[in-house]
Amino acid sequence: MERLDIRQPRTFGYQIGDKFERVLTLQLRKPYHLVVEALPAQGKLTRWLVIEAPQLIQEALGAATLYEIRLTYQIVNIHPELQDIAVPHHYLRYTDGHSTGQALIPATRVGVSVLRKASAGEFQPDHPPWPLRFPYVRPILLGCLFLSALLGVASLHWGFPLLAQPRPFTQAYRRLRQVRQGGADSTREALLIIHQAFNATAGKTVFAETLAEFFEVHRRFAPLRQPITEFFLRSRKVFYGGLAESQAPPYSRAEIAAFVQRCSDLERGLG
Repeated sequence: MERLDIRQPRTFGYQIGDKFERVLTLQLRKPYHLVVEALPAQGKLTRWLVIEAPQLIQEALGAATLYEIRLTYQIVNIHPELQDIAVPHHYLRYTDGHSTGQALIPATRVGVSVLRKASAGEFQPDHPPWPLRFPYVRPILLGCLFLSALLGVASLHWGFPLLAQPRPFTQAYRRLRQVRQGGADSTREALLIIHQAFNATAGKTVFAETLAEFFEVHRRFAPLRQPITEFFLRSRKVFYGGLAESQAPPYSRAEIAAFVQRCSDLERGLG
């Protein structure tokens, strides 16, 4: 391990329902790589905290690999007599395929408070809203509502987009044009861009082991189930199989472009 930076959350001012993050930056010298399966699993940590699926970004840096891991916690329970709660420690495990090491992410504590103290008096009753005093407000609101309805009908009939929807694979296709060709590093950069598109589509990190859940939620990608599954398996060999500069990449530039273009088509409903 070359470097480990830990950005701990703010230690005060939280209430039930609040979320906070730990951001971990780990740099490993090759051939060591992070054991992704050993990251904390999504679910309940303590009676006070749950943790979301880790968000992972990795980047090749010459003879090393840089990992950014975001651990997002949410406070789901608070006791009026507790001033703070513990955030448990974690271990980051890494291996070169023969030996295994681990790095400690130390525990910390965050201050919490209840939304309303038990000794507080009764809440004031709600007041009815003040009546609108502008004579033209109602016609304007009705006109806006009518215009929105017309735009909705036009969108359904002619396919006009009312709001631009984020299209991660379309953006990835454009970014791939800027990646230099040749070498293992360029292959890893291209594959990382595609992984980021999957993560942006799912709203969390997608692993080969969680593809069944991805297809269940994003069914428009079902026609590419086999190519997407194969992509994750071949990508794993690149990042964790020690692909050398002299070895032929598992994907040609044309194959990568065609794969992302097909994902982009399904993303836009053109499948």
